[in-house]
Amino acid sequence: MTHACMCSCLLLLQEFSEWAQCQVLEFASHYRPSDEQEVYDFMNVLDDRLSHSNSAVVMATVKMFLHYTLSMPATHQQVL
Repeated sequence: MTHACMCSCLLLLQEFSEWAQCQVLEFASHYRPSDEQEVYDFMNVLDDRLSHSNSAVVMATVKMFLHYTLSMPATHQQVL
């Protein structure tokens, strides 16, 4: 998955059904951001998914946040 594809998917995320959002987030969790700024950019885009009414979307978002911040101990601790 390329950076451009990842950005497009995340920016269009709210247009997808709840099931599709979970699938996109699962797929996106396999993407490796190139640097910390990219991690923060993706987390900012996904921030509104943390207050979604569907718990599966919230959990998929949390999983992605935790996965992306593993190499950033201070940020990972804040996500927890």
